[in-house]
Amino acid sequence: MDWSKLTHNLEAAFTIPKLTLPNGHMLGTRKNFKLQRVLARAATSKDERDEIESASSCDLWELLGEKYPPELLLEFEWDSGGPMSWYAQAGLLDVGA
Repeated sequence: MDWSKLTHNLEAAFTIPKLTLPNGHMLGTRKNFKLQRVLARAATSKDERDEIESASSCDLWELLGEKYPPELLLEFEWDSGGPMSWYAQAGLLDVGA
């Protein structure tokens, strides 16, 4: 993975200030953000691109977490009454910008 290219693409996408805090800013995008597309652009081999294209959203966050571990802010989990349960999370991603 070309991490510098990934960082550049993230910085280019997230430009709209949403919240200013003493330790930094929370930024948003002008349109829907596709993490899979940005990761695929930064892939350095066909194998990496194939892995990214077939990955679930959880797998994509794990891949991103190799360089930029997200900080969990909020997590929801609910049971279906059977053997499976679901969850959703919201977190912060600090790429240094």
